[in-house]
Amino acid sequence: INTETANAQYDRLTSLIVNDFSEILMLGPESIEQWERNSSGTRAFYRRWTVADGLYVPYGVALADNAVFIINKKRELARVSGQLSSPISRPIQDTLEKIDDWSEAWMQVCLVRGQRFLLVQIPHATNAYGTKGVTFLYDYAQRRFSFLYGFDETAGVPSRWYGWSIATIWEQTFIGGEDGRIYRLDDQA
Repeated sequence: INTETANAQYDRLTSLIVNDFSEILMLGPESIEQWERNSSGTRAFYRRWTVADGLYVPYGVALADNAVFIINKKRELARVSGQLSSPISRPIQDTLEKIDDWSEAWMQVCLVRGQRFLLVQIPHATNAYGTKGVTFLYDYAQRRFSFLYGFDETAGVPSRWYGWSIATIWEQTFIGGEDGRIYRLDDQA
């Protein structure tokens, strides 16, 4: 892509997302840039703003509530709107700072019967029970956190939640299961 030149300090691009307003958000470990369409001139896009808050893990970004939510470089869950990044994970920050393995971590929006959550999974992290997997929900309307667990029947302790991915399509929510199957989220069960 040779149509733009970054004016800010160099930052490696680790994630790119297009929001509901057709703006491009380019995220790196040290910064976030928002680019908008240019209706006139020879350049396709122009940089509107930059936030000095980087993305910690490439898939730690989701669009919800007219904002961008990220796992930032301080390992906080943060809400980015306009040029402001606000940490929102204070109630669970101690848990986030104890994460020992952030590999394959991801975040996605989860819709359940009118309720909107962010689902964050850090599948290889050691949880409070000594097993692998830390998964939590953030209800961004109520501003509350909840943890999700599966159950290790052999050891008799909570373990990683069974889902490996989640997507909403055709007005239904599907979960990619640990066993390779795809499940439909049923709010009655």
